[in-house]
Amino acid sequence: MTNYPVSKSVLKIALTMACLACKEDAPEPLNCPDIYRPVCGSNGITYGNSCEAESHGIVSYTNGKCL
Repeated sequence: MTNYPVSKSVLKIALTMACLACKEDAPEPLNCPDIYRPVCGSNGITYGNSCEAESHGIVSYTNGKCL
């Protein structure tokens, strides 16, 4: 099978390009303040403050730690 090294190289290039494209599409991280006002995200995870929750894509949360 003489095409194997070429196919492996093409696959490696394709995966690298896909990875770079994902990084370009990622939203900029929020610059959240270091203020501890815990909120409970709709996913059941406690975040340090609402900004941190929102930076993880959480749009619904309640004040206080998750139980």
